Amino acid sequence: MANGEAVELGYPAAKRLFAPGKKRILTIDGGGVRGIVSLAFLREMEDQLRKATRRNTLVLADVFDLVAGTSVGSMLATMVALGLPVAEMEAHFRDMAPKIFDGRMTIFGQRRFSAAPLVNSIRKIAKDERLGSAKLLTGLAIIAKRVDKGSVWVMSNNPKMPYYHDGPDYDGNKHYKLEMLVRASTAAPFLFTPAEMVIHTDRFGKTTSGWFVDGGVSPHNNPSLQMLLMASLPAYQLNWNLSPDELLMISVGTGLHRTPVDRNEKVVTGILKRSLLPASFKEDIEEAAFAAKTLRSMVADSGLFTLQVMQALANPRFAWQINSEIKGLEGQLMLDAASAYATVRRDPRGLLRFQRYDLPLETGGLVPPAYDVVATAPERAALHAIDDPSILEPLYQLASEAARKQVSLLDFEGFI
Repeated sequence: MANGEAVELGYPAAKRLFAPGKKRILTIDGGGVRGIVSLAFLREMEDQLRKATRRNTLVLADVFDLVAGTSVGSMLATMVALGLPVAEMEAHFRDMAPKIFDGRMTIFGQRRFSAAPLVNSIRKIAKDERLGSAKLLTGLAIIAKRVDKGSVWVMSNNPKMPYYHDGPDYDGNKHYKLEMLVRASTAAPFLFTPAEMVIHTDRFGKTTSGWFVDGGVSPHNNPSLQMLLMASLPAYQLNWNLSPDELLMISVGTGLHRTPVDRNEKVVTGILKRSLLPASFKEDIEEAAFAAKTLRSMVADSGLFTLQVMQALANPRFAWQINSEIKGLEGQLMLDAASAYATVRRDPRGLLRFQRYDLPLETGGLVPPAYDVVATAPERAALHAIDDPSILEPLYQLASEAARKQVSLLDFEGFI
């Protein structure tokens, strides 16, 4: 073990990651302004945990040993790891959202935004701290997509991770500024420009950069499955025990809905339609817009797939419906099927304690009625946008209702 690593294992986060005993993971999805949904659930969690422990100053960093986020979830996860109370996190988010999502309209009917307000907002919170900072009170993982290499990067303050320390042709992840990691993870294609990060500086001062986009265009907009792998695979060197008595994961979403695409919806309208541009060019614009909408729907698909796998590996207190074919997988543990073919260590409760909290943004039984909200289909559909700050308050009100119904200390039983 390098001397630098020996020192860093004494940091607060490293102590949490490698101390013996039960472990708790919090994951937060991406979703733009719909991050306010996650905040409503985080606030309800914090309130209930404070009452249960009789600690009025408890913050979520006191409870969770590892916090992971993608896109806006990376921003919220960073604030959790820095020890901010949820009220302060919410105040920051409400202040920054209108500044970040103040952009221009494109010919595709889609707005684009400057990254400057995003970086400035993050800098106010993270200051000049880096991923290896001792001010991170718990484990932190941020997911982004490095497009110039075509690879998903999971950047963590785990000092035993392979790329945490410096290598011969790369600077260790511990040096990356938190503001740049969040900027990379939130660089949603088309909404924001890609983020450039210096990957290596040689002894002559020459730099090598990588280009990153939103982690939501990877399979991990919901980072739950990736964090289960990080907790258990030897490559990540955490080696946490897989048991519903020893590993708890709470997954928090930003509003769940499917994303159908209308093939007949046109973007070439108004002045553009009446312009003298060739008809073939207008057709190309339509096809490009359709392709973009179709690809964007993959974010929801990957989120539902992750939820499907997690519910198949665990036995949540209440399950989300994946689709009409398999419903919510109640009583259908993947491990049950495996035990029919091989001798495996089997627990009828699954590999871990897992529960998903989220706001159903469509009607039709995504979640059992007891955990749903009172809102019509049009009311929910009006809250689907990820780039419209005007929906913050109605989103928060509905999410708060859902949080009161879904969040329960039963999910933390034996872990607090």
